Amino acid sequence: MNIRLMSIAALAATLTACGGGGGGDSSNGLTPTPNTSTTPAALSVFVTDDISAQYRKVWVTVMQVSAVDSSGAEHKLYQDATGKVFNLPELDGIGALLNTAPLAAGDYQSLNITLANTAELVDRNGLTVTARFNDAGTPQVIEVAADFTVADGQSSAVALDFDLKQFNYDATSGIVSPVIVFQNETQVKELERRYAKLEGAVSAITDASHFTLRSTARAPLITVTLAPNVTVVNELTRIIAADTSALAVDDRVDVYGNYDSSTLTLSAVSIRIDNDSSNNLTARDKAEGMVTSYDGSTLVLDVREANFIPGNNTLNVVNVSNALFTKGNLVTLQAGMQVEIRGHWDGSLLNAKIVEIEGAAPATGLGAGAEDYAEVQGLITAHEGDILTLQVMKTERANIAIGSSLSVDIANAWLKTGSDACLIDGAYVEIKGAMNNAGNDGFIGRTIEIEGGCGTASANDPSTGHDDSSSVNDTGDDDSSGVNDAGDNDFSDVSDGGDDDSSGVTDTGDDTDSSAQVEVKGVVTALTDDLVTLRIIKAEGFLPAGDTVTADIVDAWYEDGDRARLGVNSLVEIKGIWTNDQIIASKVEFEW
Repeated sequence: MNIRLMSIAALAATLTACGGGGGGDSSNGLTPTPNTSTTPAALSVFVTDDISAQYRKVWVTVMQVSAVDSSGAEHKLYQDATGKVFNLPELDGIGALLNTAPLAAGDYQSLNITLANTAELVDRNGLTVTARFNDAGTPQVIEVAADFTVADGQSSAVALDFDLKQFNYDATSGIVSPVIVFQNETQVKELERRYAKLEGAVSAITDASHFTLRSTARAPLITVTLAPNVTVVNELTRIIAADTSALAVDDRVDVYGNYDSSTLTLSAVSIRIDNDSSNNLTARDKAEGMVTSYDGSTLVLDVREANFIPGNNTLNVVNVSNALFTKGNLVTLQAGMQVEIRGHWDGSLLNAKIVEIEGAAPATGLGAGAEDYAEVQGLITAHEGDILTLQVMKTERANIAIGSSLSVDIANAWLKTGSDACLIDGAYVEIKGAMNNAGNDGFIGRTIEIEGGCGTASANDPSTGHDDSSSVNDTGDDDSSGVNDAGDNDFSDVSDGGDDDSSGVTDTGDDTDSSAQVEVKGVVTALTDDLVTLRIIKAEGFLPAGDTVTADIVDAWYEDGDRARLGVNSLVEIKGIWTNDQIIASKVEFEW
C-alpha cells in the first residue's frame, strides 16, 4: 500500500481542520523563510495511498513536516501539536493536501515527518489493533532522503510515499516500522485525482461565487470558486447558502473540493463557517464513511475518514434526527449511503450536529426529498458535451434495467475522482444524483467517481508498460515502490533491469519467480468454469499483455460475496500469483 504525502511549492491548506490556519507565524510554528534575494515559493503537502492486502484501515497522525536544505538547516512546512489524522487506505489514488507554507528557493536534501506514536490498524476481518512506532512513547521522526530544488517564486510539488507494503508490524512488541519514499514533482503529477480540505481565513470576497483564502499568515492565497450544488453552512447560526452571501472577511472556514496546485485554486463543493471553536455548538469533530445501519436512534458508520482516531472499525453516531441536513434529509437517509457527519466526539460516540449525504440535492436547492437521490454504476459508451451515456451495471434507488443505456446530465456534477479527460469510452464510473423525471427519465449527476483512474486507456497502456499505482512515469514500471527504473515491476525498492519478481534481488531478466503476488481490479467479461476474464481497470505487481487478463479461481476464497455471485459485469479485485500467462487466484473480492 502506497501513501504519498505531497508538497507543492505553495504548501497550502489542510486536508482536514488543521491547527496551522489563520494565525500569525508563532501560532503555527512554521520556520520563517530565510532572508534571501530570491522570492519564496509555495510547497503543498499531500497524503495519498494505494491498496493494502492485509489492512482495511490504517490510522496515523501527522504532526510535522520539514524540509532540510543542503546546509542541514530545517524549515518547518507544517506543524500541529494535535496532529492531522489520516486513514491511509482511504486515500487510494488521492493527493490529499495537508498544508501550505512558503519555502525559500534553493536545493533540499531530505524531508522529515513527525508522526504521533500511536497507530491504529484494522485488518480485513475488522479486528482493531493499537500499535506504536517506538517504545519511548514520544513522537516518531522519520527522515526521508530527498533531492529537489525549489525555483525562485515558482510553485512545484513533491511527495512522500508511505509504502505500506513495506511496513512491518511486530505483533509481539506492538511496534510498526514504517517505510517512506520520496517522489519528485513529475511523479506527483501522475496521481489519479487530487482533492483537498482546506482550513483558513477568508481574506477577500470577489463576487457571489469567488473568494480568497489564506491558511496561515505567511501562506499564499488560495482562490476558491464555488462549484454548482455547493453548500455554505454557518455552524453557529445553522444558516445554509449557495453563494458567498453568508461569508465575511476574516471568517474561519473549512473548504472541501478539487484543488489545482499549479494555480493555487480550488473548486469548492462544501464550505463550513466556524468562527468560534470554543463554542460547544460548533461541529469541530467530523467523520466520513458509509452508513451500515440506522434504527432511528443510533447510526452505525463504517468510518473512512475522520479528524480523530475512532478506536474501532465502525463508529456509533447519535442525535442524527436533530441534526442539520445540508444535502438530503432524514427521510433520504439509509444504509449504503456515503455521508459526512460533524459534531462532538466524546471518545465513544459522535453526537451529530450537521449531516451531508453525498450525491443528494443541496438543502438550498430542490426539495431534497426521498425521491431525489439515486446511484448508478456502469461503463461509459459515449460522452458529448455535458451528456454521458452509460451501459448500466448497477443501480440503487432507481428503476433502471441492468444492461440498459442511460443518458446522464453532468453539467453541474462534481468530479470527485479523475479529470474530464478520464471520461472516455470504456471507463467505469459511479454517479450519484437523481432521476430526471421531467426530462425523458434521464439522470442528473451530482457526484462522479471514476473507478481505476482514467480506465484502461491510461491506467494500463501497453505502449508505456505503466500500470502501477505509483506516480512513477517510467518504462515498464508497474510496481508500488518509488523507484524510477526500467522493467521493474516487483514490490521491492531495488532498481534493477527486467526484474519483476518479489525477491528484492538485483538481477536481469528475471520473470520466473512463482511467488510474485499480484493484484488486479476489473470488470468480468467472461466466465467459463473456473476461468474468469477481466477487462482491467487497475493492475499491480505484473505487466499484462493487453486490456484483459485471465484468472484461475478454482482455489480462491471470496470476500463480500460467494462463487454464485460472480458473473459477467461483476466488478472484482483478484489477488494471487502471476504465471506470465494467467493469475492463479487466492482471493476474489467483490467491489459492489
